[in-house]
Amino acid sequence: MPLKKVLRHIRSRTQRVTYTLGTLAMLGFTHAYAALPAASPPTTAPSSATNWLDFIKFYAKDAFLVLALVVMAYGLIQVVGKVMAMYGELSSGRVTWGDIGGAAVGGATILLFGVVLTTAAIAVI
Repeated sequence: MPLKKVLRHIRSRTQRVTYTLGTLAMLGFTHAYAALPAASPPTTAPSSATNWLDFIKFYAKDAFLVLALVVMAYGLIQVVGKVMAMYGELSSGRVTWGDIGGAAVGGATILLFGVVLTTAAIAVI
């Protein structure tokens, strides 16, 4: 029997054993359950509210807060991406350190203004 044929035979048997052990390992962990927390009521909901419109209002307030946080996080990612892109152009001489600092301070100011407006909007709602 040539050596290539023997090695191919060994490799195919090794793969079968590996696949079998992997399948058995996955089947052994099918009954693992995570201890997930229970859903909590809205942060501003009174304990004795029975009107469903009040519940919608309270959940809408929390949803607005989460949406505002997502928008602020996206803005932060955009500002950091712009500053990093400008830092990449620093070696070519297109931008200076002052341009990078100005972009960072301007982006941080816009984000701070957004956080203040979001906080004011949450207080109004």
